Amino acid sequence: MLSPFADVIDAWLRAELLLKGAVIHERLVEQYGFTGNYQRVKFYLQEARPRIAAEMGIPRTDWAGCTAGSSGSRCAGVGRLGR
Repeated sequence: MLSPFADVIDAWLRAELLLKGAVIHERLVEQYGFTGNYQRVKFYLQEARPRIAAEMGIPRTDWAGCTAGSSGSRCAGVGRLGR
């Protein structure tokens, strides 16, 4: 059900790896007419984040456990990736 939106979600994650699932779900509903539930988005993100981070050369230790808006030095700069 998410496959038609996978490229869009991946692009959003490449711009902001830690973008919250709820925000992604809201954008899909509002901008693309997505009718699936949040849980589908959440499951997709479990696969997509590690894959995209690896594509971008970001070690899991740099982002795992961080959340959008994290202010710790380990998480600084991970949300919006300007590496």
